Amino acid sequence: MPAPRPFPTPAHGWSTRYAGSLPARPIPGVSAVITALSASGLTTPAFLFHGFLPPKSGERQKTLRQWLSANHLTICYEAPHRLLDSLQDIVDVLGPERPLVLARELTKTFETFQRLPA
Repeated sequence: MPAPRPFPTPAHGWSTRYAGSLPARPIPGVSAVITALSASGLTTPAFLFHGFLPPKSGERQKTLRQWLSANHLTICYEAPHRLLDSLQDIVDVLGPERPLVLARELTKTFETFQRLPA
């Protein structure tokens, strides 16, 4: 009787089945936050994911003021139709030299990373 073969792992299956014929590309899981952070070029020992900023400027500025003395990187989502207003609030509250990365369409054809001061 032949010796039992080890159960193939997904990585084993990929390497034996497609080696040399298809490129291997990492595909992020369900977390766009981690995908954006890993490609942002920013380094931090800790980060906070806030979710979406409040839709109204007053509440948004109140939230941003909480981050003035934060010693961690903060990640938030924003809707395209509110992006310019939110950027203006970021400049007004956190200052124009605050490092900022905008990421959109991650892992898609029109993936964009914009790195700039606020």
